[in-house]
Parts: sequence; C-alpha cells; structure tokens
Amino acid sequence: MPPREYTPVVALITLKEKKVEMIQKYSCGFMFNQRRSSVVLIRKEKPEWQTGSLNGIGGKVEPGEWAKQSMIREYEEEAGVHYEDWIHFATITDNETFEVVFFKASDYDAYSDSMTMEGEEIVKSDVFGRAGDVTFGIDASCLYNLNWLIPLALDEKVKNPIHVVCEPGVSMGTGDFNHIGSVIEEPKLEPQFYKDDKKQN
Repeated sequence: MPPREYTPVVALITLKEKKVEMIQKYSCGFMFNQRRSSVVLIRKEKPEWQTGSLNGIGGKVEPGEWAKQSMIREYEEEAGVHYEDWIHFATITDNETFEVVFFKASDYDAYSDSMTMEGEEIVKSDVFGRAGDVTFGIDASCLYNLNWLIPLALDEKVKNPIHVVCEPGVSMGTGDFNHIGSVIEEPKLEPQFYKDDKKQN
C-alpha cells in the first residue's frame, strides 16, 4: 500500500482580517453615583491631544483581553476599585485604526471609593443641566465627545449599544466629526445615532 499523501493546510489571512488585526482597541468607562448626578472622570496627561482634559477612565485593550476585561483592569489600576458590572453602551471606530468600547455603571461603593492611584488625577464631576432624559453642559474641560457620550450613557431608553463609525484619519474626541461619520466644520447640536444590531452584550 503506497504511503498516504498529506496536503499541508495553509491559513490565508485576508485583507479584511489583516485590517482587524491592525485596529487598536480601547476601553473607556463612566462610573456614576447612585443618583447619577455625578460621574468619575480622569484628568489626562497623555496622549498629548488629551493633556489637561477630563475623560472617562480606560486604556488600551491588551492582547488576549476582551474590552470588558480591559475596563475592569483599567478602572482598578487608575481608580483603585475592582468593579465587574460594567454595561457596554457604545462603540466608536473608524474601522481602520481604532475602536473604543464605552461602558457605564452606577454604584454607590464603587463611586465613593474611586480615588487617584496613578499620576493622573481622578475627578468626581457634577452632571448638570438636566432637561428630561438629556444631560448637557458637562465640565468645560472635558473632551468634546463627553458632551454626548454622558447623556447617552444616562439615557435609559437606549437598550442596545450603539455603533458609531467616523471617517478614517479623524481623531476620536476632538470634535471634528459628527456622530455618524461625516467630517464637518461645526458640530451638530443633536447627534444622530444608529442602533448596533450585530453586537449584543
């Protein structure tokens, strides 16, 4: 009986798969007090374009991590609290270079115990200017996108995470794109969203 011939299996990486590998993923979370009238933020020292501004707490998703695992780890490292019940409410991506997964939470102990652990200052910022279900007028030193991300996080009518796609090359958080992807000179007052039907967490 002649020896059996084996055909080597070669894994081909498509351009689409390669693009996914190149996307840098981040997690970012907003921890509210129980009344949801205040939120834990962090005064950024890096990257340079965020220096001095308040942002949600988070960071890079490490290899082998899920975004929620990254959120749990980053919050413990930066705010000193191990908290696991984060809720995914939004994702922003350009589908080429970055993806930021946003989480929210509201917990008395986690909010109260949050404190500065590393070089970047932890700030408990009032959420003010309520009009119905909308919250606006967040601290002026916040990154631009917090002016719609925080109201979105507080909107109980939003049941599924939304997925926002911006144009490649646009810096996330700088206010130079609207929330459905078009580069614009002046931001619209009322961002438009579409529901992410594919990702359910």
